[in-house]
Amino acid sequence: MGANTKYKFLMFILLLMLVSIAYPDDLKTTLETLCTNLAGLFKIVLMLTLVLGIIAYSLGQLMSSEMRARANVWAMGMITAALIAAILYVLIPWLLIKIASTPGSAVTITCLN
Repeated sequence: MGANTKYKFLMFILLLMLVSIAYPDDLKTTLETLCTNLAGLFKIVLMLTLVLGIIAYSLGQLMSSEMRARANVWAMGMITAALIAAILYVLIPWLLIKIASTPGSAVTITCLN
């Protein structure tokens, strides 16, 4: 499954969730639940990738030079993933609040992190 396919699938799921809502209260509940669940997911991904990156880097320092180079690449990949998760952890609640509070909309959500 390519990266483009994954993004299309994610967008399909998100649009399906948003389009299938008929009432503002359901939309509010759905967006608040989505925001809370995504924030929780990104917290876990952030901590997991950060810890695994630290472990990979540390264990790589104990190995030969070729393995050390590989471990450094793995660690940088995991730390980059942690950075992306941190950025998404900040942006997703803001984005969902902006989506819910469009002009003329009576929906206001609060995202509990």
